[in-house]
Amino acid sequence: MLDMQVKDYRITSDARQVILSRAIRNEVGELYERKSPKGEMEEARSVIGYYSNLSKALVGLQRDYVLHGTKPINDIKIYKEELETITKACEDKLRITEPFS
Repeated sequence: MLDMQVKDYRITSDARQVILSRAIRNEVGELYERKSPKGEMEEARSVIGYYSNLSKALVGLQRDYVLHGTKPINDIKIYKEELETITKACEDKLRITEPFS
């Protein structure tokens, strides 16, 4: 079972799929919490997508980061920089030695 975290992104899995979600923050940057069905407090998340494998989930993470990030992207150079930023964060956090695609 996968249970990874990269920035505000969470990568989990079950027997059939890899689930990519993003932690929800309020306007001052604090994480929202909610009660789980078991009655425990847990981090509130927004599901981004369900993927067949980790590689596809990482591509989904990159896509979401550049499309929904806080930094405005108005040219290809900034897009490339933002894509490199999240790719490096993934590589560092997941200890990947080769870039993924």
